[in-house]
Amino acid sequence: MNARVTFAKKIGDILRNSKDIDILLIEGSVALGYDDKSSDVDLIAFCTKIPDTKELSRLLGMNKIELHSRHPGSQMYFNLDYSGSINFVNISFLSDKINKYPDVDSDEYHHLTRFLLRTKLVFDKTSKFKEWQKKVSVLPKNLKRDILLQNYDNLAHFFLTDKAIDNSLNREDIVHINHIFTTQTKNFLSMIYALNGLMLVHIKWAYKDLDELKIKPPKFSKNMHEIVLKGNSKKDVLTKIKIFQEWLRWAKSYVDKFNSQK
Repeated sequence: MNARVTFAKKIGDILRNSKDIDILLIEGSVALGYDDKSSDVDLIAFCTKIPDTKELSRLLGMNKIELHSRHPGSQMYFNLDYSGSINFVNISFLSDKINKYPDVDSDEYHHLTRFLLRTKLVFDKTSKFKEWQKKVSVLPKNLKRDILLQNYDNLAHFFLTDKAIDNSLNREDIVHINHIFTTQTKNFLSMIYALNGLMLVHIKWAYKDLDELKIKPPKFSKNMHEIVLKGNSKKDVLTKIKIFQEWLRWAKSYVDKFNSQK
């Protein structure tokens, strides 16, 4: 068994004894099977009561535990020495969104995907985790449509009608040019994930999904590498603009289909 998964299960054996912790999950690279020697072990604990630093130290028998961030009423985030982190989340934060599904907004479904579909289960005292996974596994149609149309409009503004990139090229404003390409790359990826019935959650690991996505433009992986690796010379920028324009022409038929369903 993967040493990081073994470590997570060891933590799980300890936290399982807490009456306040209902579900423990692994997230990030370890859950997705993408971990390497530099990967941390990131855990999510759904609980009825969030432990403080002193209580968590006592539970785990670790001294080097510190509060990283706090979100009142929903979650805390602790560092686990050198081995990773635990994100404590009030279980009502999750159940409220599950009960709303499919009438959820983009942020709510992002949380559902992150917590239920991009994780690995360590333990579940509620016996509801698999049922919840199945319930929210499909991206709601209205959300799919909104993600596609809103991002298409944004991309079309920059690459088909607006002169912002041309102006930044003339000014040699590489900061703004980089910002546009970084932002719009994420927007186009969000469109592709939505067309495949998915929500883009971890941009960090999106490159691992490129070959697996079934609905995508021709030579998508190759062109994505071009977008990311080319520089900011005028020639490179024009090449990247051309790729985005080709992607938008490809996406237009899907946009027209969803527009016709209004």
